[in-house]
Amino acid sequence: MEIEIKILESSTYTDYSFEKELQAELQKIGRNILGFNSQLTRERIGFRKKDMRIINVKLDGEEIEDPDEFNDTISKAVLRATESLSLELYALI
Repeated sequence: MEIEIKILESSTYTDYSFEKELQAELQKIGRNILGFNSQLTRERIGFRKKDMRIINVKLDGEEIEDPDEFNDTISKAVLRATESLSLELYALI
């Protein structure tokens, strides 16, 4: 299963800390990270362009098709990881 996480760029962000925190949250729901890749980009939000970090994460386990189940598992884990590091989540795809 692959997910894409978009967060607004922060001076406190490091790949290591976010991957470690995300892995800890995912382990609580029985998932593990198989691949982790991030890139810095600039995207238009409204009338301004903002620096944004796009993180592609490959997880073990089957795809989750049900939106409610996805929100109750993967989304909550990602949200807890970003909140604990004081990062601003923009999108989860």
